[in-house]
Formats: sequence, structure tokens, C-alpha cells
Amino acid sequence: MGEACTELNARLEAVANAAALLGSRLPRVRDPALGRWMAHAIDALLRNISSGHGALDVAIGEGLDALTVGRRAMDLSYSNIGDYAREELGINASTAVKMARLARRLRDRPLLREAVRRGEVSVRKAETVAPVAMGDDEARWILRAKAETVRSLKAAVKAPAIRRRRRRRRHLVEQSPCRAKSLSIQRSASTRVHLRVRLSRTGWYGA
Repeated sequence: MGEACTELNARLEAVANAAALLGSRLPRVRDPALGRWMAHAIDALLRNISSGHGALDVAIGEGLDALTVGRRAMDLSYSNIGDYAREELGINASTAVKMARLARRLRDRPLLREAVRRGEVSVRKAETVAPVAMGDDEARWILRAKAETVRSLKAAVKAPAIRRRRRRRRHLVEQSPCRAKSLSIQRSASTRVHLRVRLSRTGWYGA
């Protein structure tokens, strides 16, 4: 937590120094070279601020998670971090819980944590891939998170579980003690309807 705050303070100081070079009001310039320099300076400033959102979310999440230990939240006169975040930080209670949960997961995923802090992977994408971005698979999921949308990442994360459920269902069907028979039922003189009926050891029921 202290390391995150130190790095965050350094980033904020760098942003402040970059903004100070531009001044509070940008003058009109006729020199193309000066205009390009100002454009690149503004671009760097905006990119730094934008990417800093991830570092802020990680730092806040780690702080909120620290308040869940023991009676820390109660020592601040709040029963839980949700109430504290809503009243003191202006953050929705459920959002605060999600931020703390993500911070806990990122502790065991250093590469993903750093990608979020640098603004390379958004918080939503990190939340999506965190359950599977572990061990040797962490770097691979980070690369996917940088290139794919949240929707496609959700589908990719769920795909293995869906395949496992399908394999399990097929296995149960193949191992089932039931057997199927076809019964012909005379509906009319010219029509036959074949009804598949499963006959089990204890009785039968329509399939």
C-alpha cells in the first residue's frame, strides 16, 4: 500500500510539472515547430492522466481492502468498507467492494496488476480475466485483454466451463442405464406417430 502511494505521488508530481510548462492559458502561435511541441506536450499530459485512472483504482482498492482487516473500518466509525466508501469517498458501496476484491486478486497476479496501473488494461477487463489469468497463463491473458473487447473476453473465459459441462452431459448420457425404444401409436388410419420412450429400471417416462 505504501509503495502504491509513493508511486502515485510521483506520477501526480510528474503530471503537475508537465502541466506547469504549458501554462494556464495556451497562446496562439504561428511557429509550426512550437505548435507541434505544444500538441505533443498536451498529448503526453492527457495520456498520463488517462492511464493514471488505473493506478488510482488499484491504490484505492488496496486501501479499501486494508480496511477489511480486523476492526479497522469500525475504528473509523463504519461497520464495513461499503459504508465508509459511500460516505467518505463518494464511491458506491458495491463498487467499493468490487475494487477491494480486485485488489486482492491482483496481489497474486503481479503482471496484471502492473498492466492495470500503467493503463494498458482497463479495470473491467482485469475483473473479467482475473479468474483465469494465473500462473503461466497470466501473460497470455494480458495480451488478449489489450487487444480484445470486454464482451469477447467474457465469452473466452466462460468457454472452457461450457465445454466441460457439455462433456459431462455427454458422459452421463453414455453411461445411463436407461435404454430407448420406439412405440408406434395409431393416430388414424393413415398416420403413425413414433413416440420415443425411455424405459428405466423402475419405470418409463416420455423423452
